[in-house]
Amino acid sequence: MKYSCLIAALAALMLISSANVGARQTSGPDSDRTQTRRAEAVSKAVHDKVLDAQEAGQANDHATAISILASMLAEDRLSDYERSVVNQNLGHAYYAAGDIASAIHAFEAVLLTPDFDPRMRNTMLYTLAQLCTVNEQYGAALGYIDSWFELETEPRPEAFILHAQILYHVGRYRDMVTPIETALAVARARDIEAKENWYALLAFGYFQQENYAGIRDVNKILLEKWPKKQYWLYLANAYRELQDDAKLLIAYDVLYLQGLLRSESELVTLAQLYLQNNLPFEAGIVLSAAIDDGQVTATVG
Repeated sequence: MKYSCLIAALAALMLISSANVGARQTSGPDSDRTQTRRAEAVSKAVHDKVLDAQEAGQANDHATAISILASMLAEDRLSDYERSVVNQNLGHAYYAAGDIASAIHAFEAVLLTPDFDPRMRNTMLYTLAQLCTVNEQYGAALGYIDSWFELETEPRPEAFILHAQILYHVGRYRDMVTPIETALAVARARDIEAKENWYALLAFGYFQQENYAGIRDVNKILLEKWPKKQYWLYLANAYRELQDDAKLLIAYDVLYLQGLLRSESELVTLAQLYLQNNLPFEAGIVLSAAIDDGQVTATVG
């Protein structure tokens, strides 16, 4: 699966690397070493070949783009900076061709560049975290996202969600809760709309922590924004664990009134809840209707 945010990150990297192809070293009394390193020179020969590769990629001729760039890396005369530019473009070419593993290898080579631009390093770390997640290299993805958080000053909520998803894949379910809660807090502070799967992930994390009050509260939010049968059932189960029998019955009653209880076990559960709450008449109505509709099998005992 190719995430839209991953495509956006790669597009940003492509713009940066394209700009770097035409960069020239600055000089003068007002230029410091950091600025000079960021404006390293690219020779005309390298510049022209990279542009040829980019044009091939834009024409969806990814094999040609990869061939051009790979042959350039075999040349000894490339400077460290030029090699990083070539590897960036090679990573884009591999990704566009659907070769995620090779794209990861190319981008990892970029990180080895001496005095690599810190801003681009951070972007590269995040991109690698996403790519490794897509390629199911979850241990590597976790390392990259942790390194990214060490450098990033204003993480977006999506970054915390990515962190939580990676933690899920490495089996650290209980640790998912904090980054998701942080993502939701950041989203509220920045007036960003939280997504359904963020809350669903949080509910799963709470379940791993046996935090049934948290599950209850999250599923209430899910039902307000995305009313679905499964969230009513999760809410009902939370009420059961919290021993809130009255609200457990209400949850099942709502499902029944909406025509969402269809299986025999669901309908029998509702009837049992009515009986437990001293409502035998309602239990009888539910079972009688279910038997007439063929949803519950009548037994003689």
